[in-house]
Amino acid sequence: MAVRAFRLTNFMAFGEWPNESDGWIELRPITLLFGRNSSGKSVILRGLRFLQQSLDGGSDGSPFVYSARNGVDVGGFLTLAHKEPAMPKDAYVYRQSDESWLTNKRRVGFDFRVTLPDASLGYALPDLQFSPDVTELTVKLAYGWLADESPPRAGLMSASISIGNNKVDLFEIERLRNDPEAIGPSQWYFGSSALRLQEGDRLIGDLSEQSEDVANADLWDILSPEADKPGFLPQLTFPRLGTERHANADVRFVHRLLESIAGEIRDFLSSIEHVRPLRPEPKRIFLLDETEQEEWRQQGRSAYLQLLRDELPSEAVSSLNLWLSRLELGTTVKGDNLLRPTGAESGIRLAAVASQVTVVEQSGNEINLEDVGYGAGQVIPVIVQSVLARENTLTLIEQPELHLHPKAQAELGDLFIENAKDGVCFLIETHSEHLILRVMKRVREQKLDTNQTIVFYATRHDNGWSFIHRREVDAEGDFTKDWPEGFFPERFAELF
Repeated sequence: MAVRAFRLTNFMAFGEWPNESDGWIELRPITLLFGRNSSGKSVILRGLRFLQQSLDGGSDGSPFVYSARNGVDVGGFLTLAHKEPAMPKDAYVYRQSDESWLTNKRRVGFDFRVTLPDASLGYALPDLQFSPDVTELTVKLAYGWLADESPPRAGLMSASISIGNNKVDLFEIERLRNDPEAIGPSQWYFGSSALRLQEGDRLIGDLSEQSEDVANADLWDILSPEADKPGFLPQLTFPRLGTERHANADVRFVHRLLESIAGEIRDFLSSIEHVRPLRPEPKRIFLLDETEQEEWRQQGRSAYLQLLRDELPSEAVSSLNLWLSRLELGTTVKGDNLLRPTGAESGIRLAAVASQVTVVEQSGNEINLEDVGYGAGQVIPVIVQSVLARENTLTLIEQPELHLHPKAQAELGDLFIENAKDGVCFLIETHSEHLILRVMKRVREQKLDTNQTIVFYATRHDNGWSFIHRREVDAEGDFTKDWPEGFFPERFAELF
């Protein structure tokens, strides 16, 4: 995946991060999220799903979609913005002011670490340190409430792109105060400390002031990163047809750079699959018309739907049966679509589904899923989604261990490890001690590299802030730092 890490700032339970290194969720093949109830760990998954549904923006021109059927409902911008206790009411809005209108104003931020091919940055200063093939950029996007707009709305306030470990500011954007005498789109500040002119001179500060070409200086003054661009990802917009033909190398480079970054983030968010904490209840026969099947797809149940339609690839069927056996829930599971045409009509694919799911036990008995037990019905969708996950994609799974006994919970660790070898990334929210112990065991056995897994633990402070603690696993299968509140201390407390 091109997106290596992300961070939410002033989003719901999370506020400002004390240090630049805080709050980042690094995406590795196995990324585990732990925390007590209401600690903020679910906010991390909700944030990704919120951005996913906001890729094309709202119908009212907003950069965000605050509520979506089968998606997430965050209420609105002033609801999702983190509310620090005793913060003045107007701290969540942006108003015209004679002073710096960005000072002490609260923003909602979405940050990404993105890798781009080195060739796409060839215009940047040659003395910047690139890796041989790709370069990592840190992209920070901040949004605020534009109270003076009619109607008021959320809008981009600033964006910055930095490069490499030395954090060189490659490019930055900042919204300026509304100027009543200005004609055209909102005015923006565009700056850089790393770009160069065609002659090779370094640019410092305001790009429009640095341009030796008056026409290009004027062009910077009318460019916009949000006009006519649906969704929350900023891209440079040329307000008049043909103006892009007169853009110099700086403008064209920034235009391509923002397009490349937006494309990588869009591809990353679009590919996310999500398995909810409550999967479909076991039924004797699943009856689904076209509309209900589409709802299943929107709810992240496409893989399970393939099982019901008996359309799983043979390799996926074999993997599903293998993991069902390892979890000691049976030897075989199969979906039998009773509406599947046979004989002369076998080439027809009917829209509706009337399917019964059968589990074959070790003894050979065939049992309807309704009669097997809730644990099997809840974990089969997790297994199917895991074995169908595609390379370079992210799969979000909430509480995969629901209704499973301890040994089966531990086997889930191996399920994710085996499928992660194919280039799949899992971001798993869990409470299972057994799952994480299996992952740590595989590291100790050298069946999983230390750089392939990472653990994040969310805690909620008394002041209402949530914080994310990062925990690496060393070669011995132990945490490199102590668990913030003790590693599952409840077991110790109950025993002793």
